[in-house]
Amino acid sequence: MKKFPQPPDELVLHERVVAHEPTATVDLFDALVEPLVQVVREQVGCTEDSAYDSAIDAIVDYIEDPGRFDPEHGRLSTFLADIAKKRGIDRARAASSRAAREGKWAVAVELRRAATKQDVEAQIDADKMWNEVVKLVPDERDQQVVQLMAAGERSTAVYADALGLPPSFTDAERRAAVKRHKDRLDKVLSRLGKRFADDDA
Repeated sequence: MKKFPQPPDELVLHERVVAHEPTATVDLFDALVEPLVQVVREQVGCTEDSAYDSAIDAIVDYIEDPGRFDPEHGRLSTFLADIAKKRGIDRARAASSRAAREGKWAVAVELRRAATKQDVEAQIDADKMWNEVVKLVPDERDQQVVQLMAAGERSTAVYADALGLPPSFTDAERRAAVKRHKDRLDKVLSRLGKRFADDDA
């Protein structure tokens, strides 16, 4: 198991992030993602994917506002682990309700793909739902990602290709970018799913 860096090394990483050094975020991901995932898995008891997503959440949140971390009050790894564990717990609690909300738009994508000319009613319903998706997600690449999400695609490389991410991205950068796109679409589509659920109620 990869261990967290020593406290002096963590402090150097923090100072580099604050100074906006070009390679600081890459080094931060490389040094902290794996041990953070291990902590979340062991202490929260979630899946590998959920633990990874939670670790990425913690690091991205920190990078966006590194000033929230105060070196005088503890280690950077402890600060990030606390955030990651909270995200892991929140993710576990939200899983079932999110699945219910997402069910509507996932069905819309699948119906649109499967409906045939003979099944006119299903085609009309599917097209109606898909048109609502397109209104909220007008970008064609985002629409491709929506279809991949609905189909249960899990490969980061497939999503990266659909989004047209630069091949120069490292694995950590690619996974972080894909996660940000999926999280944004997830929120948009969850609101749409809730709207469909309210209409059916």
